[in-house]
This record gives sequence, structure tokens and C-alpha cells, in this order.
Amino acid sequence: MKATARYLPILTFAAVIIMMARSSLATATPNAAEVFLPIDVSESGTSVIADFKVTDERLYIFYLNVHYRNEQQRQQIVTLVGDGGRSRNSEYANPGIVLPIRLKLATNSMFEDVTSNVKGVAGHGLGPHLSGEYVRQIHAAILKKGLYQMKITIPQGFAQFKGIECAISVGVQPHTGPILK
Repeated sequence: MKATARYLPILTFAAVIIMMARSSLATATPNAAEVFLPIDVSESGTSVIADFKVTDERLYIFYLNVHYRNEQQRQQIVTLVGDGGRSRNSEYANPGIVLPIRLKLATNSMFEDVTSNVKGVAGHGLGPHLSGEYVRQIHAAILKKGLYQMKITIPQGFAQFKGIECAISVGVQPHTGPILK
């Protein structure tokens, strides 16, 4: 009994540290829609890893954002990513450079490993002073509530993107009714 009493303050301190670490991990884990990770698509083998929390079961879309700072850079980037125009058969009329991107998504109950050939433009965001971004869709999936780990890898880099700011983000499809299963 004396040995237990002697170690009680140490065990109590350790328990408090563990509880603090768990609560800081919970608050440090971003929600899916808050994920924004810079990535260099000009280098082969570049990857980013993020842990995130899904609080609502719905459709989540993984994006590659390609940023520009001014009109001159926008004109350069549109030749790389395409202009978003579609042909009669709904394919991209000008898909730009097709980028293979590998997405690994894991949680306790699932593992998904997808390689997408990312092409065309899914969206265009405008910023101040003629800056903005072109958005390319990597993958879409209905995710259940829980903690996820995501790893995105650029298996083959493209030198044409050297010096261009790119990032990975996760978007949320607005909830429009019950999710079909």
C-alpha cells in the first residue's frame, strides 16, 4: 500500500497530461471543410498528410486549388488547367494538363485508395487585385462521422507548375435532403 501511495502523485500527474493531450488533439483536428494544405505538383512523389474530423455524414469533395496572383499569371495557368468549357458530350473541351493524383483516405472502419486523373476546371474563385484560383476536382465521397486520415501524393510531377502555388482542400456538398444509401 505504501508503494501505491508513493506513486499516486506521479500517476495523477500522468493522467492529467494524457487528458490534456487528448483534449488538445480533439481541438487541433480540423473539420473536413477546414482542410487546406499547400502542395508542390511540379515534383514527383510530393505528398501531404492531414487528419480531419467529419461531423456530418454527407458528400465531401477533394480539390486541387491552383492559385494566381495577377492577370499575367492567370493567363499562364489557364493553359495548364483548362478553361472549364465543355463539349457537347459533357467532356472538357480544353482539359489542360492531366495530373495523376493519388488519394488515400482511412478511418477505423474504411480505407480508400484512389488514383484520379485530374483535368479541367470545376470552379474559379476570384480574389483581390486580379488574383484568384482555379479549382480541379480530385475525388468525391460520402463520408460518415468520425476521424479520418488523408494522404495525397503527386506520383508524377509536372515542371510546368514550378513556382505556381497549389493546395489541397476539402469541400462540403450542401445538404439538400436525406443521403441515399
